[in-house]
Amino acid sequence: MAERLAERLKGLKVDNIIYDVIETGNFEYSKADTTIKSFILDRAGDEGKANPSEIALQTAQALGISKENVISKKLENNYQEIELTIVIGNDYQRLFK
Repeated sequence: MAERLAERLKGLKVDNIIYDVIETGNFEYSKADTTIKSFILDRAGDEGKANPSEIALQTAQALGISKENVISKKLENNYQEIELTIVIGNDYQRLFK
């Protein structure tokens, strides 16, 4: 799934955004909920004000992820300058339309 989404991102034309997929793999999520929907962790947004970045919102729209599922959450040691983490949920079919 992650590899398929990485390929889709490379082909997306969202304004002047270029997607570089740095890593794919399993995301450890603390909830054991099997109904988790896909969401985006915005690594560049303002976490304190819960204002997602424009890149996160445009990516969510292009993938069919609702704005409510874009969460601002900074990385501690973001030496690779990662801006987004996309987590694929049980609604993954919608990401590949």
